[in-house]
Amino acid sequence: MANLTLPRGIVLTDEERIKLVSIIRNYIYSVYRAKVGGPIMVIDSKKIDPDILTKIPNNRTMLAKLCFDERNEIVTGIRNKEDLFRFVSDNLFDLFNHKGKYFNVVYSLVTATSDKGDASEQKSFSYFEKVAASRGLQVNVTKPTKFEDIGGIDGQFFHQGKRFTIQVKPLHKMESYKNDPGKYIVFCDGVLKTINCDYLIVTNDTDIFIFRNPKDKKGIRDIISYGSYFLVGKEKLLTENGS
Repeated sequence: MANLTLPRGIVLTDEERIKLVSIIRNYIYSVYRAKVGGPIMVIDSKKIDPDILTKIPNNRTMLAKLCFDERNEIVTGIRNKEDLFRFVSDNLFDLFNHKGKYFNVVYSLVTATSDKGDASEQKSFSYFEKVAASRGLQVNVTKPTKFEDIGGIDGQFFHQGKRFTIQVKPLHKMESYKNDPGKYIVFCDGVLKTINCDYLIVTNDTDIFIFRNPKDKKGIRDIISYGSYFLVGKEKLLTENGS
């Protein structure tokens, strides 16, 4: 189970997170009927990107802001997970409707998070291509379809007629795993699920690390997810440091 840790010591189990995401998503879709890949909407002179709307329900930064907002842009009074569920359920209009008093804050926050993620992905893809070239491989990493993107595939490339996939995650820190010196423990921001891609790239402002993520004979991937961190064999690391 992948727990989501938020400010004020609030921890949502995977089941609770899914329930909260469903509450938000159902409201947004009931209002906008947003579809991935749809055109920019103009409602009451406001431009609204359906892709941003689809990213709102599961945006950790937005949920964290609801629990603790140092700027006091959204006043919630949340102290525990019960308060969080109650506030979201009682303020769906104000938070996620374009006429709501908090909508602009939520929309701008998720847009900024999305833009930062896009920039991080492009930096990672360029570095991956550079590493491949240093090994005599000419690859071109491209974005997958919108639907694959939602499913966890951030990039793809083809080599000798075979497709390979990449997932990019924001790196918090990485260190040797004390319980098993042959593994790294890799802490990343957000809720971490099973990586089903062939490569995992973790990156922050200074470092980029690339890991291979092959399947064994049973089809099980090498990288193991534990909610807030990954465990991965050191032999799977392709690069020492991308800074």
